[in-house]
Amino acid sequence: MTPDEITDIIKVSIWKGNIVIVYRQMRDCGEDTRSLMSSEFPRPELEAALRLLAPYFTDYCGMSRDDVEGLIVYEARFTYDKDTGAPAIKMKAKKAIAGTKELMNLTSIKLERDGLIGWTADFRQRVEDLQEEARRFICGERGQTELAFRRNEETEETNDESTD
Repeated sequence: MTPDEITDIIKVSIWKGNIVIVYRQMRDCGEDTRSLMSSEFPRPELEAALRLLAPYFTDYCGMSRDDVEGLIVYEARFTYDKDTGAPAIKMKAKKAIAGTKELMNLTSIKLERDGLIGWTADFRQRVEDLQEEARRFICGERGQTELAFRRNEETEETNDESTD
């Protein structure tokens, strides 16, 4: 599959090592909605793209910028205007409750790109980055966990050569 076949990202969720991405894929016979569930390591950029929405979560929900501390955006859901195709986003986050191990669940209002509140250029870029990283994950790009093994193999080879 190529990123061009993915028409819309509908949901990106990362929590406790589980990744869920729901998307629309263009096929010869039409468009399908598909779900990808994985526990494979994503590229660090995918997790970062989701987490970097936290300051916007607080801004758009009327929270103080001080509330960003301990706020983890773990899900973004997208809907698209039927006429214009313009996206809207709804985010979910968890925030640690001070002095406890408990997490508070928070949900943002639905933010339409061209709506009353509107998106800043920076927020629009963050959303596009998240959608692009989701496309890469769908197409098979993952975190490179095998690098540590290669380093160990190189070390073993160097040790084998030095004992000859």
